[in-house]
Amino acid sequence: MGFVRTIIGDIEAAGLGICDAHEHVCIDGAFIKAKYPSFLLDDVDVIAENLRTFRRFGGGWIIDTMPTGPGRNIRKLQAISKQSGVAIVCPTGMHLSKYYQDDHAMLRMGCEELAALFKNEIMRGAIDDKTGEQVGAKAGVIKVASGLDGAGVMNALEREAFVAASRVSLETGCPIITHVEQGAGGMEQIEVFAEEGVDLGHVVLSHCDKVHDVGYHRAMLETGVGLEYDNHFRELAKGEDSGSIRLMKELGEAYGGQIVVGMDLARRSYWPGYGGKWGASWLASGLKKILIDRGIAEGIVQNILIDNAAELFSFRKNAICCSDLD
Repeated sequence: MGFVRTIIGDIEAAGLGICDAHEHVCIDGAFIKAKYPSFLLDDVDVIAENLRTFRRFGGGWIIDTMPTGPGRNIRKLQAISKQSGVAIVCPTGMHLSKYYQDDHAMLRMGCEELAALFKNEIMRGAIDDKTGEQVGAKAGVIKVASGLDGAGVMNALEREAFVAASRVSLETGCPIITHVEQGAGGMEQIEVFAEEGVDLGHVVLSHCDKVHDVGYHRAMLETGVGLEYDNHFRELAKGEDSGSIRLMKELGEAYGGQIVVGMDLARRSYWPGYGGKWGASWLASGLKKILIDRGIAEGIVQNILIDNAAELFSFRKNAICCSDLD
């Protein structure tokens, strides 16, 4: 097992505790505030307080998934990590175009420019979205996203970003996490990565549990990718029998080493400090018991909550990106 690159430096992947594998602990900026006010997560103290609770229940680290451009705030991520004691992995990459201002430079970039940006943030330091200044903190995961564009799934700009992410991952060893819109289109994402020769053991596809077709999940898992599930608490909140938890139970025996869980709390209403109920802390305090009560073996639960993330989100060996620990 290798290292993970966090907002405050590289750390050994082993022994980090429970991982929230898809999160939004800070979403900031004027564009987000104007267009998506319910997404605004700009109070360091509010989030840090909940992450301290997350830590008390065994939570150790978080994969933040707000990439370059649409409201990422490096300094606030650093402050949240330091105040809470929870390690945070900061992403480079590109989200869906709807989260960027129409005149944002990234919307006009091709594959080579995007790849240069992603690599720079991994190797030298992430760029402050407000000032354009390169901060010392380095990105530790590449986030890319595809939507449901007409009859297809991935539009031309999204494909450019996926190819760029693939090439940078191959060169640097940096892991990749994706946004799969409505859980659909995962196989197309995998096909792009496979065409580019990416190590699929360091790729995680998010939100796939919004689709409950077990065959679809098996097909993706057979390729070697990791899948991130975060619809569990949303279904439970509605009083539904959770399809997400059913998938974990049905797939856990054969593919329990490839599934991770997150919360994806990209709305103020999900965080206790903003008047909501859940928070990242629930992943550590509530989900474990529910999974065991639903009949999932404790060893598989351990993999899903702790061990798998350490493998999937560690940097691939034999790449140019060396750990600061060396």
